[in-house]
Amino acid sequence: MLRLTSIVLIALVSFAAQAREKQPDIRNVAPQVGHKSVLIGSLTAGSPTYDRAAGADVSLECSAPFTDSANDGVHLDIICMESIDFEPVELMFSASGTTLADPVLTIYCQAIWDPSMPLDFGVAYDDDSGEGLLSAITYDMDVRFFPGDVYWVVVSTYAAGMIGNYELVASDNLSLCSAVSVETTAWGALKSTYR
Repeated sequence: MLRLTSIVLIALVSFAAQAREKQPDIRNVAPQVGHKSVLIGSLTAGSPTYDRAAGADVSLECSAPFTDSANDGVHLDIICMESIDFEPVELMFSASGTTLADPVLTIYCQAIWDPSMPLDFGVAYDDDSGEGLLSAITYDMDVRFFPGDVYWVVVSTYAAGMIGNYELVASDNLSLCSAVSVETTAWGALKSTYR
């Protein structure tokens, strides 16, 4: 826990040094103790935005047929995740810890994912499969991560302008990425380690 705290502090200092462009708001994501990981974050008026995709199919080959959702400029958080096995994964918003009115989950797989290309490299998308208007990727959707590959879990909202906190519960076969270097066109260079 002390090592994780030290790395989080180092990452915060690194983010503070990048003043020109707002980076993905992953610094608010923190795993909590428990059987399943709980990632806590928030979407604020200062969070980056993108033009959200939509879709219904799951593709383990990173080719889900996403379409343009017509909901542009939605706030987002990007969370890099890995799996320890090829079993189905689960990600769901906790009703008790989420104040976002209508969060959306989208999963992408690509070593470097670019939010300016939201229709490419899709694995899964969900809006409202959880409690009420909360999103969830559940075991029965059969979403699987190849061990050792990088996946991007994008937390966004259904429409632009929505802000609030979220609590995302992840199955115990998921963890934050060990070390990933990311460069995106929209946000410049983001280089950090997550663990």
